[in-house]
Amino acid sequence: MVRGDAGSPRGRRVKFATVAFLTLTGMMPLCGCSSTFYLSVESNTGWTAHIKDRTVDGYRDQEIDFTDDLPACPTVVKKTEGGELTARIIVRHHLVLFTGEDVVVDEHTTTDPYGSVTVCIDKH
Repeated sequence: MVRGDAGSPRGRRVKFATVAFLTLTGMMPLCGCSSTFYLSVESNTGWTAHIKDRTVDGYRDQEIDFTDDLPACPTVVKKTEGGELTARIIVRHHLVLFTGEDVVVDEHTTTDPYGSVTVCIDKH
């Protein structure tokens, strides 16, 4: 068993070697790997997110898991004239032994009064 910080040089080498081995041997689908998809909202205002058939009201920063709603193009609308809102789609890969780094798939920002942004991902 490997112990230590996954962010250390040794931990990164072990993580890379594990992913490379699983990918090259074709065992990646068998390893218990999965991905989680999040709508990340960073804002200093109130907002409403529309993800397919559901609506989420929020204020300030929040992550919303929408893995079960794929494919999707969430739209986030500011509830105020002032302020800034950034929406991102983040993919977080999970392997049996560790969680991989976040990958930003799409990102948009607005400062428009009552502005809206749409971010998209079209596949699992």
